[in-house]
Parts: sequence; C-alpha cells; structure tokens
Amino acid sequence: MPCGRFHPWRRGHVIAVERHARAWLLWWLGCFGLWLVLVADWSRVNALAGACAAAAAATVAESARAAARQDVRVSGSTLRAAGAVPVAVVADFGILMLALVRSASRRQVVRGEYVSREVDPGSKTTPSGPARRAWLALLAGYSPNSYLVDVDPEAGTALLHDLVRRRRSEEPV
Repeated sequence: MPCGRFHPWRRGHVIAVERHARAWLLWWLGCFGLWLVLVADWSRVNALAGACAAAAAATVAESARAAARQDVRVSGSTLRAAGAVPVAVVADFGILMLALVRSASRRQVVRGEYVSREVDPGSKTTPSGPARRAWLALLAGYSPNSYLVDVDPEAGTALLHDLVRRRRSEEPV
C-alpha cells in the first residue's frame, strides 16, 4: 500500500506522469533526430548510441524543466519561422564570403554595426513569453551574418549585430 501523499490511482498523479512522459518523449525525439542529422551515418551502432544519448539528454532536459516548474510552449507561427533559417544561412554565408573577399582586396576590416528592431517578445507572465524569446535567440543565432545580443521585453525591441546590414539575416527577429 502506498504511503504518504502520493497515491498512484489518484487522477492528478496519473495526469502529471503522462505529461512528464509526453514531454520526455518529445525531448527524446528531437535529440535523436538531431543526433542522426549531425552524425549522418545510419548504422545500427550510431542509431543505438543516438538512442542512448537522446535518452540521457531527454532525462536531463525534462528534469530541469520540471525542477524549474516551467512549461515550454512555442506557438505554431514561431515554429514556422524555423523553415526560413536554412535558406538564410546559405545566403548569409555567401554574403560573408563576399565581405571577406572585399575586405582582403581593399585591406579594410569590416566592423559591422548594431541595429535595434521591434519584436514581439511574448508575455512576461505566461510560460510562452520566455519560450518565445529563447526560440528567437536560438534561430537568430544560426545566421553567420547577424547575431542577437539581447531582447528587451519591456520595450519590445531586440538588439542585433550585423556584419553586413541585411534585414533578411536578422529573421526571425
């Protein structure tokens, strides 16, 4: 017979366990998929290693999320913004190479500049706000031409640094 306050047959505990299991599975799927993409070898040994690494990463991620008592919620529009990132990375790489060639031929260093953009930082009181800001920082960090320095939720602005000024490099900000 269970002792203490935890009774597994109570509905609230079953729902909590289901929520943690669902979140753990989503973490595992994301980590395993990322492993397969980064390793780029579809052998059984790498698949098994990826499954083990994904299980460890999912356990750490879900434990941290549960300890912080924060739900990670990202809206569909924010997820859709990730689709433009690979194209922007390729285009920005070309822009960066062109800037490097120009810099070498002119013997002038390209310094870049800081720019401020208006951004929807999400709500400060709901879990979707910090999740949105974290997702924006992650996606904006992939661009080799532009990087996110800070998001100010009160002012609704984002501070970015562009090596070569190009608005498309700053997306999804």
